[in-house]
Amino acid sequence: MWATCYPNNCFCENLHAGAIFQPVNAFSSLAFVVAGIFVAYKYRNLWGYVYAVLLGLIGIGSAYYHARLDFIGQTIDVAGMYLLVTFVLLAILKQIRKYFLVYFLTGNAVLISISVFVPVLRRYIFAALVLALIVALWKQNLLNKHFWTSLLIMVVAMAIWILDIMGTWCWLDSILQGHAIWHILGAVSAVLLFKSIQPILLKKTI
Repeated sequence: MWATCYPNNCFCENLHAGAIFQPVNAFSSLAFVVAGIFVAYKYRNLWGYVYAVLLGLIGIGSAYYHARLDFIGQTIDVAGMYLLVTFVLLAILKQIRKYFLVYFLTGNAVLISISVFVPVLRRYIFAALVLALIVALWKQNLLNKHFWTSLLIMVVAMAIWILDIMGTWCWLDSILQGHAIWHILGAVSAVLLFKSIQPILLKKTI
C-alpha cells in the first residue's frame, strides 16, 4: 500500500526507479542518526541514550519512507516524531514522573493508531504536540537560549518544508532538496532542544 502522498504529493524530489525512490530525501534523513550519536556521546546518561535512540528511529524511519514511499514507511516516519516529542513532553512534567512509561507507551499507541486509521490528521497531531511542548517548557521555565535557537531553526525548517511541498522551491532532480534541508535543520533543532531541557532532566529519573 502506497503512502497517502503517492504519487503526486511526496515532496519535490523526482521519483527514481530502483530500490530508493527519493535518494536525496532518504539519505538526508540520516542526519537524525548522526544527531543521535552526538547526543549519546555528549551526554552519556539514561535520558540522553533514550533520546539518541529515538533520534535514530526518526532517521531510519524517514529514510525508509523516502526510499519506498509506502504506507508502512509513512507510519514509521510519523511514529518516530510522535515518540520524540511525547518523550520530551512527559519527561519534563513532574506530575507524571512515576508513571512515565505508562503514559509514554499508551499515549503513543493511541497517536500512532490515529495516524494509521485517519492519516490526514497526522500532521495536525504533531503540530498540537509541539504546541503542548512549548507550553510545558514555558511553565517549567525552560525557555532558555538553547530552546529559542532550536525553535528558530525549526521555524526556518518548516518554512522550507512548506515551500518544498507546495512546489515553490522545487528542482526535481537537484541534490539541493528543500525537504532534505528540513531533515538536516530538524536534526540540529532536536539536539538543541535536548540541551535546553537538561537542567530538569538531570533532577529526574525514569
